[in-house]
Amino acid sequence: MKRTQIYLKDTQYRKLKEYSDAKSVSLSESVREMVDVGYEVTTKTKQIKVKKFGVGDLLLNSRNSIAFNGPKDLSQNIDKFVYEI
Repeated sequence: MKRTQIYLKDTQYRKLKEYSDAKSVSLSESVREMVDVGYEVTTKTKQIKVKKFGVGDLLLNSRNSIAFNGPKDLSQNIDKFVYEI
């Protein structure tokens, strides 16, 4: 096992503590169980996979909130814009 440290919001900590107390297990055991469940959830009909996000996904998802006022044909005419003044 690897030792790690995490930061939880107060509400997250309270929920985790309640869950742990109800099952009579440690907070660490509850976190391990929840991580396992999050990645290995299965049902009789299908397997549910957790979607993993990378930096590219975050950038693509944020494109609507970023204003771009550059030329619309930048990708097609990159050489013109880079090398011609």
